Amino acid sequence: MTRKAADANYAKSQLILGQSYAKGQFVEKNEAESVVWFRKAADAGNAVAQFCLAWQFYHGIGTSKDLGASAKWIGLSASQGYALAENAMGYDCDQGLGVNQDLVEAYKWYQLAVKQGNGDAKVNIAKLQPRLTAEQIADGEARIKAFIPKGPGLNSDN
Repeated sequence: MTRKAADANYAKSQLILGQSYAKGQFVEKNEAESVVWFRKAADAGNAVAQFCLAWQFYHGIGTSKDLGASAKWIGLSASQGYALAENAMGYDCDQGLGVNQDLVEAYKWYQLAVKQGNGDAKVNIAKLQPRLTAEQIADGEARIKAFIPKGPGLNSDN
């Protein structure tokens, strides 16, 4: 049933199929095939699939390692308010992985993830804050206030 729905371009089913191939659940494990299905769902705007695809690129699982592509997909997922992606985008900005290092932007993404209860982001922000000036923190807070999630989001049928 999931395969039929995935073939009919239902992004949630494409995500589930990608996860199945990545883990070898109900199908033979095939990391390259998981990338195909994550990409289809990610292209449709599914924030979780975008994060999963970014993970594959970051680690070179089923595809070549590509930090730029990873940051692109993490950014798209984070821009929809997906907390795991917000933390990951914060880390990318903090460390300059696939993007230019920007500690204020890292602060913004970490804090957005913290507001959703992400424990890793709490640890990351605690490590980042001592490296920031009061002016940088104020700039980060302004960016947080201006942030409006965009895209289909997490509760979309797609």
